Amino acid sequence: MLCGICDHLEIVANDFIIKPEDDTSKFDESHDLGTLHEICQRAHYCPSCCLFVEAIGVSEHPSSQLEKNIQCQLYWMSEGFVSTEEGPTVRCLRLSAQPWPHAFNEFNRLTILAEDAPDGHRLFFSRKIPSERLSVKLIKKWVKSCQRWHGEDCEEPLTKSVLEMPPNFRVIDTWARCIVQAPPHCRYLTLSYVWGPIEVFKLTSSNIKMLAGPGGLKKLWHCLPTTIQDAITLTSSLSERYIWIDSMCIIQDDDADKRGLIPHMDLIYDRGFMTIVAATGDNANAGLPGVRKKSRSCVQMVEELRPSLRLTCPKHLTDLLNNSVYESRGWTYVLRLSVLCVAV
Repeated sequence: MLCGICDHLEIVANDFIIKPEDDTSKFDESHDLGTLHEICQRAHYCPSCCLFVEAIGVSEHPSSQLEKNIQCQLYWMSEGFVSTEEGPTVRCLRLSAQPWPHAFNEFNRLTILAEDAPDGHRLFFSRKIPSERLSVKLIKKWVKSCQRWHGEDCEEPLTKSVLEMPPNFRVIDTWARCIVQAPPHCRYLTLSYVWGPIEVFKLTSSNIKMLAGPGGLKKLWHCLPTTIQDAITLTSSLSERYIWIDSMCIIQDDDADKRGLIPHMDLIYDRGFMTIVAATGDNANAGLPGVRKKSRSCVQMVEELRPSLRLTCPKHLTDLLNNSVYESRGWTYVLRLSVLCVAV
């Protein structure tokens, strides 16, 4: 049951779709929700207010933030392809507060669950996260959508196009399960992860001959950290053949090889088709949640406001990374500019 304030908002599924015939005045208004303290009180019985509390992140901040003079408002905001007519444009709900609570970041958005959205308008809406495995089919759909609507913008390298890849640039062939010299202009993924305090298996001058032979990785598969195993498996599942992983593609006991590759790591990541970010865990054995069976457990709040109208509050990438070990690494700032695929 909705509280009186939320019931009066009369939110329906079609509100989340931008249509030419819309009465824009309805979506230009801000709606008063009362004080932050009042919202927290109503959240005990009102599903909408429960989502507001989740979006605000009250549980992550001291109780002193629940001052009664903090007034909250709800408003509509466009997202999606707001600057082009080629792709869909949708709406989400956002909250604001005055005076702005100290130490609060921008509140997370509220959006309709994709299953409840009108047909043909589901790309930018939230989805139920499967607890067993990630959906490779969905990731492929995202990649195709990216290429279709803004492929040239995403594919434009940040580094100068005239720069050549290092001559000793290697990649992992996930189909032949071996390490190979990167074919000219090959499309490859990269992995960004945390080595951590564990002993990480590395490419060395003593094992490169074995790993370079067809099926070489199979012989030492049990030695590879879980995150690397999962990244190779995921790359192959995405129908992509090559991936670059630092510990496996740089000869770690060869100073000349390292001098030829490490100074060019920005180029390597920049030219990669996608970067898989292992954003969870504190070492290379943490794995990529969702690649293996029962390797992921997600806490997701979904609230039903009315029949066939469920809303959720997806976390912002920044919120997910802020408290991670991964975010403490210097390379993450560079990768924020080019990351397409994030495994969390």
